[in-house]
Amino acid sequence: MKEEDPALINYDTARALVERGWACVPTNSNDEKRPLASLKWREYSDRLPSDEELRRWFDTPRRGGVVLHRGQLCVDRDSKDSPPSGAAPWEETAHGSHEFFACPPDTRIAHDREGKIDYLAHGSFVRLCRPRCLLEWRGNLPAWDGGGRAPAPAP
Repeated sequence: MKEEDPALINYDTARALVERGWACVPTNSNDEKRPLASLKWREYSDRLPSDEELRRWFDTPRRGGVVLHRGQLCVDRDSKDSPPSGAAPWEETAHGSHEFFACPPDTRIAHDREGKIDYLAHGSFVRLCRPRCLLEWRGNLPAWDGGGRAPAPAP
């Protein structure tokens, strides 16, 4: 029996992500890091996909990710030298990790080029490498504690 690719999202996983408040959308292909080309994906930063959309996109398992809503933050580390804190749901990526936190709704996207860390907030797309990491986490997302060079709320 062939082992299922942990990066693939099927309808049940997509539905469970949406039920937990994550706007799950597909990528163009299993190799691409961008949302489906024909999709106006930024609209999902303010709404969750419908059940009909999820069935259309994920009836056949495929790669995808989440469009972050207000109050959701992904710390995207592009170096194995900067490990995740482990205090929040996280997944290993090809070059580092994604770690997910709650943040103030007006948090802006920020970049620490020296530390190779992106702080992705409202309106950002994050392709998931192991979508189950967001489903295995029990309870609410922990609040971002500002460790490192955290993004600042909009003035």
